[in-house]
Amino acid sequence: MTTIVGIDPGLDGGIAILNDEQEPDVHIMPTMPSGKGNGRTINLQSLFGLLLDVRKPCRVIVEKQQPFPKQGGVSNFTTGYGFGAILGALTAMEMPHIVITPQTWMKALGIPRGSGKGGNVLAATRLFPTVNLKRTAKCKNLHDGMADALLIAEYGRRLT
Repeated sequence: MTTIVGIDPGLDGGIAILNDEQEPDVHIMPTMPSGKGNGRTINLQSLFGLLLDVRKPCRVIVEKQQPFPKQGGVSNFTTGYGFGAILGALTAMEMPHIVITPQTWMKALGIPRGSGKGGNVLAATRLFPTVNLKRTAKCKNLHDGMADALLIAEYGRRLT
């Protein structure tokens, strides 16, 4: 089987790796401090490390990022930078990928429009009840970026 990778590219996003031979492998998006204060950016070196372990052949599905009118310029720039960096990394690694909108994968998986992040987490836990979606062992809440990445990967698996 082809390995499927789902990527939710936000700073609070995630990466999920699916194949038939093992439990899904899910990670939070690796980030590192950037600039002043609490700024972060995607840690491309760590991202490369995660993706180097992916068995070939593979298919990568990346959720499309877009600016939101009420967000500030810095926020929109950060979103676009991270999205472009991920696409650049995939291209440099010669990993075939497609970009899809959130509406596309959510509709295909039967997730109701407007259900929000809570609906995505619920859908991920129903499809993959044994997968740990907590950021750390001490966390009480499930990580919606990891859940989204897992659902994006499931969408990719259903494309085959």
